[in-house]
Amino acid sequence: MLFRPPLNDLSHNQSVVRKLGPQVEPLADRIMTVSLQLLQTSAKEAAVAEDAFMLIGHLVNASGPAFNKYLPHLIEYIYPALAVLDEFQVFTTAVGLTGDLARAVGKGFAPYAQNILQALLAALASPVLHRTAKPTVVAAFGDIGLALETDFTPYLEHVMSMLSQAGAIQVDASQDLAMSDFIWQMRESIADAFVGIVNGYQSDPSPLAPYVAGLISFVQKYVADEDATDAFVRSGMNLIGDLASSFKGTATQDQFKTEAVLNTIQMGRTRGHTKNTLTAVKYARASVKALA
Repeated sequence: MLFRPPLNDLSHNQSVVRKLGPQVEPLADRIMTVSLQLLQTSAKEAAVAEDAFMLIGHLVNASGPAFNKYLPHLIEYIYPALAVLDEFQVFTTAVGLTGDLARAVGKGFAPYAQNILQALLAALASPVLHRTAKPTVVAAFGDIGLALETDFTPYLEHVMSMLSQAGAIQVDASQDLAMSDFIWQMRESIADAFVGIVNGYQSDPSPLAPYVAGLISFVQKYVADEDATDAFVRSGMNLIGDLASSFKGTATQDQFKTEAVLNTIQMGRTRGHTKNTLTAVKYARASVKALA
């Protein structure tokens, strides 16, 4: 039998679900029943909650949109997990699961978006949350934005403001190398989140128009930094390319037809060290050149 009551079977069950993939569907009801029972009866046991969320995450990835039917039952356990900021592992696992859910169910995530986003924004602003968890929180904004598409608009202003503030944090690398590494991880996650949000607005990018100049400036500023990571350069170039493609044929496209943007793309080519990053640079250049 695949799923048995003993708690120490959870890690084994995670492996089995991951290997079965979509073929796990006939067992999905039982997996969720066992997982929700564990979350209910072991709410104060962090290790059990973490394992249960991880197991559910594998099921979400295997089930895709079909997981939507379980969301009303699961969400009541995710809300409190996102509020317990001092339980680092449970919190980060719940955030990761939130991103998985958004990607899997798409607009089916909309009924829960407001409460989830409020919890994530509060966590990102909280001094209680360990800094190493914050890039994971940022990544979830991109997942939710991509999932909701234009239905993300009621939350756009608050999320963009918070991400912009987080992206503006400066640190003297010579004084604190660990903090410098964290700041670049944050910038990478912020750029990825912007990419997710932008791609969610492919059908109608107009709500993003007020933010285009700031997004371009964000990429320009940090691609020019000699400490820029390859991952940030890659995400920054993808962001420039996605924005240029989204606003092609609109008045906003003129913001990309500047020497500064072309210089930033050239700088990306200089800073990029991997094939994927250089591919992103070519994409950004082609997207800008394609503008009328």
